[in-house]
Amino acid sequence: MLDLLSPSTLLSLHLVVLLSISSLWNQVQPHPYMDEIFHIPQAQRYCAGDYWTWDPKLTTPPGLYVISNLLLFLQRPVCSTYFLRLTNLIYPSIIFFTVASLLKQLHPHMTCRDRYATAAVAITFPILWFFNFMYYTDGGSTAFVLLSWLAAKRGYHFLSAVVSTEVF
Repeated sequence: MLDLLSPSTLLSLHLVVLLSISSLWNQVQPHPYMDEIFHIPQAQRYCAGDYWTWDPKLTTPPGLYVISNLLLFLQRPVCSTYFLRLTNLIYPSIIFFTVASLLKQLHPHMTCRDRYATAAVAITFPILWFFNFMYYTDGGSTAFVLLSWLAAKRGYHFLSAVVSTEVF
């Protein structure tokens, strides 16, 4: 019998829903939306190898663009709005496992099933959920803050400092 609360089932279902909604979102809104009008051209500059031109209207550090550039390195010609948005879909998985690991550290008596169910709730938090579908910094910054906290909780302070420098 399929265990609906197993980590792999929860994450797989979540990713299927994310990809489905992302595809629909990109059909309805194929062009940059809201602050994407600033973020996407900046990321496309990075994809083109121009790391020195900066849009002064941007108030965030370049972490989002660096990560996207690394993920799309082999696909640089495909640095479109759609593919840049897709790079944000890695963060819910990172957040899912990081929250479950933090819960194990913070609440050692919590069952594995409860940890992953709680992590599933965390990655569907409405504000975070909404920004999964756009090229924004919210998912990445949340993932790296949580990873930094987890590293610190486990005593890996240097790693925590390094992870926290991947600013979004």
